[in-house]
Amino acid sequence: MTTIRRIYEICDSVLRRGCYLSEEVNREISADRTDASFLTAVCYGLFDKLIQIDWILDRFLLKRPKPAVRNILRLGCYLVRESDMPDYAAVSTSVELCRELGKQAVCGMVNSVLKQVASASLPQGREEEALSIRYSFPRWIVGRYLEHSRIYSFGAGSEQKLYISSADLMTRNMQRRVEVAVPIHAPHIRERINHILDVYFRDTAKARELKSDGNYERFPDYKTGLSAQEQFMAEALENADTEKPRGEGWLHRKVREKVTRWYRSLTSDLD
Repeated sequence: MTTIRRIYEICDSVLRRGCYLSEEVNREISADRTDASFLTAVCYGLFDKLIQIDWILDRFLLKRPKPAVRNILRLGCYLVRESDMPDYAAVSTSVELCRELGKQAVCGMVNSVLKQVASASLPQGREEEALSIRYSFPRWIVGRYLEHSRIYSFGAGSEQKLYISSADLMTRNMQRRVEVAVPIHAPHIRERINHILDVYFRDTAKARELKSDGNYERFPDYKTGLSAQEQFMAEALENADTEKPRGEGWLHRKVREKVTRWYRSLTSDLD
């Protein structure tokens, strides 16, 4: 069996039978390590680009192909656009895969579509749909702003312990970096941070609920529900008209003064 056929069988198992990609890749490599690096890179790369690939293919397909044929096109599109394989070789390999799978009837269509995908341009702009396609993320994940949650809340009411941190809960931050978490005591800052948490917990537009089987599900009102980013943008615009403006550099001066006092208190103890 050729390496391209092995890649196709792995991707087809994941897409049509719901198998886990990592398990299928590991099983295949354990049985045959031929071209293991190439096989692994293409399998994972194809799923990283799957949303973008489907969007590109839909531009050139006149009708919806059968699942097996669509998976051939997905693999071919990835090889044409993302791999180091020359375009003509990627197209030829995909057509040969059609014949190997007994689908000679679609060879002409596969050849025609894949010859066009190499020059397909992606949508520009910062709209959610354009960002979703360019970066190949589900549209419900994409928002106007990049988010890294760094608020940590333990307990409730008078017993609540509230922190802001330099780190989110990523493995690299927990195991390979030195990070800092700062307790929040000032009532007005605690109130503002708790408001941020409350808005996120009420978000049903972008959020998903993790079920016991490991799947994420939309909330019933995801089309009309609250979006945290839109809520915060609306609040920022409202506060811009009501907050008393401060001189440029005010916050920096306050922080610098506080750090200077703290540093002097440390050095005086050493003296």
